Amino acid sequence: PIVYQVERVRDGRSFTTRRVTAVQEGRTIFNLTASFHRPEEAGFEHQLPPARIVPDPEELPTVAEEVREHLGALPEALERMARRQPFDIRYVDR
Repeated sequence: PIVYQVERVRDGRSFTTRRVTAVQEGRTIFNLTASFHRPEEAGFEHQLPPARIVPDPEELPTVAEEVREHLGALPEALERMARRQPFDIRYVDR
């Protein structure tokens, strides 16, 4: 069986913290520190509106796909890079 030992770390007015240790066959197999927060009245929220509407990444072509459309018209070094693209890069505006 696993025995869970709960230790009271801190009790405050708004926050409380507990440390949980899971012990199996005399050995600690897991440690957890958890903080809990008492609900508060709604306060100020600061968030900027989105800059603009942009398409989902899956709707945009990757740089490698864009470069492949122009194979033969690009310098050889750029074509080699397009064939070995290790990252999925997608530009919103071109």
